[in-house]
Amino acid sequence: MDIVALLEVLVKGLLDAENKFFENPKDFSSLERSVKSSTEAFSASFLGEVLSRMNSMLSDCGARKERFNIQRVDKRTLITSVGDVVFDCTYFKRKAEQGGHSYLLEELIGLDSHE
Repeated sequence: MDIVALLEVLVKGLLDAENKFFENPKDFSSLERSVKSSTEAFSASFLGEVLSRMNSMLSDCGARKERFNIQRVDKRTLITSVGDVVFDCTYFKRKAEQGGHSYLLEELIGLDSHE
């Protein structure tokens, strides 16, 4: 999903919340909860998209191709203050003799392997 599609979903959620509030203006707390929910869902989706794009950039990088082979692409989930952030994360194998595997994206953004 691209940023425009994410924004369309956000705007629809906000407008729906506004319309419900106009139908019952005494229920401000419902408006507040709906706006919070819509913006947090947008934020989590946006963060997931950014991380997935960074993962793609790492996978396509020439320097990476010299040192690592792609083993597989996994879906990862981070629990954050705005909700679950789901993103693609590629598992790489080192070409060098010492071998080893790693998620380059996780290393780049400073995640522990069990986070």
